[in-house]
Amino acid sequence: MEKYLEKRDTEWNVKGEPSWSIDIQTIGKYTESTTVPVANFKFDLIRGEKDKTLQFAVDKPGLSQLLLALEQANLYLGSNLSN
Repeated sequence: MEKYLEKRDTEWNVKGEPSWSIDIQTIGKYTESTTVPVANFKFDLIRGEKDKTLQFAVDKPGLSQLLLALEQANLYLGSNLSN
C-alpha cells in the first residue's frame, strides 16, 4: 500500500485514480474537537468537480474497523483476481 501513497507531514494523497486524501489530526492542532485525534478522509467522486466529494472522519476505533474491512476486501479481491 505504501508505494501508492505520498506522505506530506500528516496528510497522505493517493497517486493516480481514484484520488483521495487522509489527514490525521492531532489534539489541539486544526481540530474542532479537543478530545480525540481523528482521521479525515476525502474522496473525489467526479474528477474536476470540487463539490462532488465524499468526506468523513473517524476516531481510532472506527479507523481500526475501516482498515480491517479494507484489508478483508483487498484479500477477497486479490484471491478472486488470481483465479
